[in-house]
Amino acid sequence: MENIGFYDKIIRFVLGAVLVVLPFFEVIKGYEWLSVLIGLALVSTALIGYCPVYRFLGISTKKSVKIEFRKGQKTKSKKGGKR
Repeated sequence: MENIGFYDKIIRFVLGAVLVVLPFFEVIKGYEWLSVLIGLALVSTALIGYCPVYRFLGISTKKSVKIEFRKGQKTKSKKGGKR
């Protein structure tokens, strides 16, 4: 079940990609492995659409669509032919 919304996915993917690439330009020294690890975690959660930390905290940034039908509500149907 997805719990990451559209904009959250974009932010995670971009930030994760930056964190993965930074060590190759020698911007981060000493903690390259941590940068790559966090970056890969962000990119993978963005691609999958599920974050276990969000699940643990009960957070969801994904909008849910609810369809409600009221009791006694009439719906239009097309059965063909003219009346």
